[in-house]
Amino acid sequence: MIPLPIPSITFEEVYDACTGSISDATLAGNHQSSKSALSIYADDYHASMSAASIHRFSQTPRLPISVTDVDMKNLYANKLRKKSSPGRIYYDRLRVSLPDHLCPFCGARLVASLDHYLPKTEYPYLAVTPTNLIPACGECNNAKGSHVPTCVEDAFPHPYYESFDFIWLQAHLIEATPAGIMFICDTAQAPDAQVSQRVTHYFEKLNLASLYEIVAGRRLTEYSRILKPLDDCVGDSGISPQGVKDFLQALEPAFSDQPNHWNAALIRSLIASDWYCDGGFRSR
Repeated sequence: MIPLPIPSITFEEVYDACTGSISDATLAGNHQSSKSALSIYADDYHASMSAASIHRFSQTPRLPISVTDVDMKNLYANKLRKKSSPGRIYYDRLRVSLPDHLCPFCGARLVASLDHYLPKTEYPYLAVTPTNLIPACGECNNAKGSHVPTCVEDAFPHPYYESFDFIWLQAHLIEATPAGIMFICDTAQAPDAQVSQRVTHYFEKLNLASLYEIVAGRRLTEYSRILKPLDDCVGDSGISPQGVKDFLQALEPAFSDQPNHWNAALIRSLIASDWYCDGGFRSR
């Protein structure tokens, strides 16, 4: 997972943009009278996420509101997500908030839309709350689905609020021709059993092992295309194993703040392989 900064866009900004063009006077009035309660509800969500107690979060605001769940779902669909809608500028700002546009859940595919961390089917009153809207690829969004955590252990990691800094993603190089790569979730360094179970659930739910094998296989081929010409240019002895390690180690700083990025795990496994550094890179 790629940690993201909490959006600077406020609930009030988004809500005002989405409700300002409602032509039905009754509906517009209901939204206006519900704004304060929904704003407090958004603050409650933030507090719950910060306290890691999202599995206990209420599906309804604690103060009375005049809008229905259908009103809120329609507000999202017609006034925020819909192209040319008044709130679309905020939708797009959230969607393109990552510099490389990679999905924060998998770190491998491009962002396609916004995912409701708590699904709008079950939590419609968070439908336009910025901190509940996470840029995601279509595959991760679909795999996550309408998941509602019932306990800490099955709560999905939240990119705005969490960062599992211990190294849990491990890559294992298959030293054969052609070389291959496998990924496993190893939570031995997890600070506690709850975090271990959450990371494992997330890894398995998104089927990250299969995804990472594919993208890392492509990266292995790219590295081989770089190293083979270098190997051919340095005479009969070829590039030294240390030279290969130096090349790989020069790539490590790019992932220093993301130790569980698939490419970081791949590089670690290649550096650790004497076989790869002593010519195995030619096997792709």
